[in-house]
Parts: sequence; structure tokens; C-alpha cells
Amino acid sequence: MNLSLGTAQLAPDYGVKDRAIQLTASDLTKIITGEVGPPPHSVDTAQSYENAHSILRACPQTGFEIRTKISLGADCVLDSSLITLLRTRVREVIDTLYPHKIKTIYIHDIDRHLPRFELIIETLMSVCQDYSIPEVGISSYNIATLERLRKDKHRGLRIQFPLNIFDRRLLNWVHISGAATDYNFSIRSVFLQGLLLERLKPRGSLKKYSGLLSDYFEVVDSLGVTPLNFCLDYVRSIEWIDEIIIGVKSVMEYAEVQSNLGRSTKGVHYGNLVGASTDNGLINPTNWSCFE
Repeated sequence: MNLSLGTAQLAPDYGVKDRAIQLTASDLTKIITGEVGPPPHSVDTAQSYENAHSILRACPQTGFEIRTKISLGADCVLDSSLITLLRTRVREVIDTLYPHKIKTIYIHDIDRHLPRFELIIETLMSVCQDYSIPEVGISSYNIATLERLRKDKHRGLRIQFPLNIFDRRLLNWVHISGAATDYNFSIRSVFLQGLLLERLKPRGSLKKYSGLLSDYFEVVDSLGVTPLNFCLDYVRSIEWIDEIIIGVKSVMEYAEVQSNLGRSTKGVHYGNLVGASTDNGLINPTNWSCFE
């Protein structure tokens, strides 16, 4: 199971606000060059992550791969304009990153474009082939998108999707569909943007989950592990996951992640200790309000 470093943390407005100490370009360089431990296998980024592309281009070009995301927006009315936009977006990525480092290009907002799903995927595959980019993928939040992918039989694509102790929709879908070996899975939201790491007092729309979060931290404490180890142990116990995307706020937190990777997950059955949730008010961070 490979480790990918997320770069959304380079933006100042990412995640739980009380936790959101922005990852600096200096810390990013230390991490990907192996100064603070084994470097990540890949770096996960996106055009929409503010200046993440330019920061990555300025970093020393060591052995890591880059997986990035492009967005189509809502302006493409005609198929011809969509094809042109896809080519433009890929060209933009190539111009802002080192082309030989780009391993994967995802469609970031594929959930918004399901009626033209097949056209988008086929066009992206063709464009990436033209530029010798070996892999395409989808970055999704909705199971309906995965069902559409399954229907169109695009095997071998990379799927990026949330998976954590509360949000197990992907786990259930893979179990039901039998898709474990059909795709490459990169999972995100392992720490649910910091909510599963920090003992914060929720208010606003998250206040109703106070008891659930309190119970979660009690379980973590009862096992004698840190929240970070709990979250990573849980996802690392799932054998079909190809890659875990983790976001950190410091080199110290990255070092803790690397320490976890040396832990055995044999006998880990955390899913039996904490209940899953399908409540979008909890598992979809776009619906969150703030913390105290």
C-alpha cells in the first residue's frame, strides 16, 4: 500500500479551521526529498489547490510521482467545447508541472458531468495518451458515479474516493460490486479533514454529532492508540486499497504517519468498534460549519 501526500493543505482554508495551520512550501520540500523520513510514493494535487502546482514545480524533482486533477466547470454546453476544454486543461497541467513527473490526471468534478461521462473519459484517455501520461482517473464523492463507471466497463482506471471510519460507502460498494481488482483505488479523507484527529468542540451544524465524536475518541483512548494511528490502522487493514492520500500540517505529523506505516494491522477490526454513518451532514465536509 503506497502513501501519497495531499497538497490541499497548502491552501489556508483547508479542513477544520482550528487545526488549519497551513503546510509551508519549506515543509513540503523536506517531506518529498526524504529529509524527515521516507518520501511519499506520490504527491496528490489539483489545479484548484491555489498555487500548489507552482510550489511543486519549484521543489527539487526527486523520485515521487504526481497525480493531479483538472476541473471542467459548468460552462461546456456542446460536446465540441467540452473536448476542447479537456485538451486545454491537460495542456495547462503540463505547462505548470514537470510532464515526466505526471503519473495520473483525474477529472475533479466528474460527479457534475454524468450525462457525458463516457465522452469525458474517452477524450481524457486519448489526450493523456497524446502527452504520454500513463493513467487517467476520476475523483468522486458519489457512489452513483462509480456505478456509471462500472456500467461503462472502464477497467483499470484510478478511482479517488473518501474512506474513513465513519464514511464506508466505498468499502460497501467494492464488497457488493466485486470491483476490488478492477480499478486502482486511491483513498482520501482518511482523517476527514482533521475532524478525526482533533478533540474540538463542534457547534453549528456539527453540534448534533458531539456524542458520536465523543464516543469515537473514547474508543481510541480505550485502545491506547493515537487518533492518527487509529485512522491509518483502519484503512491499512483493507487489502484492496492501492494508495492512501494523507494531508499533514507539519513535518512532525508526517513523521508520525511514517511511524504508523511500520505498525502491523493484523487483528485490526476497528470497524466493529465505531459505527459507520451515511449522514451527509457529517461525512461531507462541504456541509460543515465551524468549531470553537
